[in-house]
Amino acid sequence: MVKCVTCGGVYVSVLADGTRYFHACPPLTDVEVSTALSLDPDATKQTPAQRATVAAASRVRPGARDENVPSTKSDDVGKLKAIGAGTVVV
Repeated sequence: MVKCVTCGGVYVSVLADGTRYFHACPPLTDVEVSTALSLDPDATKQTPAQRATVAAASRVRPGARDENVPSTKSDDVGKLKAIGAGTVVV
């Protein structure tokens, strides 16, 4: 098992059928955004204005890893990581 140090995701790099898995960090969740904005992570305890702030916030995970082959889009340049970079064996 491998753990991504950016998002905390745990995965195997080779699936049961022998297919290689290439990890990409998911976008931030509402709970993560709320916590980053110093708001209660429980949306039921937030005001309507606070929920609107969370909804409008960026979901881009800082330092997100993407092991998949990058496209030709300029914003994908540099996302492909060396094998094992940013991971720990668990």
